[in-house]
Parts: sequence; C-alpha cells; structure tokens
Amino acid sequence: HSEPAVCCTPNYGRNLSYFVEQIWMKATDGIAAVMYGPTLLTTEINGTKVSIEQRTNYPLSDEVTFVIKLDTPTRFTLYFRQPAWTDAIESDTPLGEATAGFYRIDKEWKDGEEIKIRLQNEVQLQTANNEEQYLQRGPLVYAYEIPHQEKAVKAYDYKNFQDYYCLPTQKDFADVSLPDPTEFRWKTDEQAQTFHDSEIYLECHLPEAQAGQETLKLVPMGKTILRRVTF
Repeated sequence: HSEPAVCCTPNYGRNLSYFVEQIWMKATDGIAAVMYGPTLLTTEINGTKVSIEQRTNYPLSDEVTFVIKLDTPTRFTLYFRQPAWTDAIESDTPLGEATAGFYRIDKEWKDGEEIKIRLQNEVQLQTANNEEQYLQRGPLVYAYEIPHQEKAVKAYDYKNFQDYYCLPTQKDFADVSLPDPTEFRWKTDEQAQTFHDSEIYLECHLPEAQAGQETLKLVPMGKTILRRVTF
C-alpha cells in the first residue's frame, strides 16, 4: 500500500471482545473455564446466583485463583480446560484425570471458597511450515528481537502521528541454531501491570559463541517490532 491499510489494526480490536465472550461456557452440570485471564463471571445455577472470579496475571504467571461467591451452598461441577500447550494442570484440591480435555471438581460449593490451579508449561520446540523451528512456552511464542532504529517518513497534522520505517541496527541472527529447549531458563515478572511493561524472556548459554554472542535471549513475539522467530 502507498498508504497504511486501515483493516488489520481496527479489526484486531474485535479479538478482545471475542476472547472475553468465550472465556466461560455453561455445562449441563456446572460451569467450564475454557480460557484463562482476569475476569468475573456472574450467572445462576440451580436457582442460586453465582459469581466466579479469575485472579491471575496469566500468561505472565502459570497460576490462576478462582474465587467463588454464592447466596447459598450449591452443588455443581467446575471444569478447567487443559490447553494444548499445557502438559497438565495441578491444584491443591484433587482434580483427578482430565477427561475430554477438561479437569473438574464436583462438590457442594460454599461462599468465599478459593481454588488455585497451576498450568504445567514447559519450553517446547515446534516446527514451522518452512521446516525451521521455534520455541513456545505456554500460549507465548518467543522470538529474537532485532535491535532497530525508527526513521520518520511522513508526518500528520495530528500531534505525534507519523509513518516510519524500522531499520535494523544489527545484522540478523542468521547463523544461530536453537539449543535443546531444556537448556533455556524462563524469567517472568508476575507483578507487572501490563504485558508490554513486563520483563519476560527465555535465555540460555550457547555452548559455542554464535554470531558473536554467548547467550541467546528470546522474548515474546508480541513484544517485538523487528524479530526472527524461526531458526
């Protein structure tokens, strides 16, 4: 395009509403947490008003706490979906084996009860369509961030709005191959208020310095502008 296209950016705003709309599902015998994120569900089960709050900093954290509030003690099943990228879900409350991709707790719930789950995420080596490989941990894909500088090429009347080029200031990491996923350590910042302000990355020591670097540091793809994802 000679001018920026106005389709991708505004359309992407729909994703958040789709995500929130589909976080919870109602089952015949209870409620299912289909996705994870800080949310509050209010509904009615067997004539009783129920609210379930997810308290979490996911995906910066692997833990989610569910806080149940209701008018009177009520029996129902609370389901927890196991994402494809999660090896298992653990909890201090027995969950049993996953069935059809869901763990569950079936009990009579009392007002104020809390259930904490932990998603068991490991660094996974994935293969892309071009047969190159990339790393994923939990829902996040990690990338090598290429340092860059921004060059403004067009200014608009509205203050601070401009088109700009992103130009790399370092040669691409062309000759690096990914080490074994178990060599990477995961660093996260569970207290960060926003994803983009967080300090979260995968890092490992390269056995032999590659491309002039002794360590390989990968950050979530969504935190980068110029990047290399597959190797």
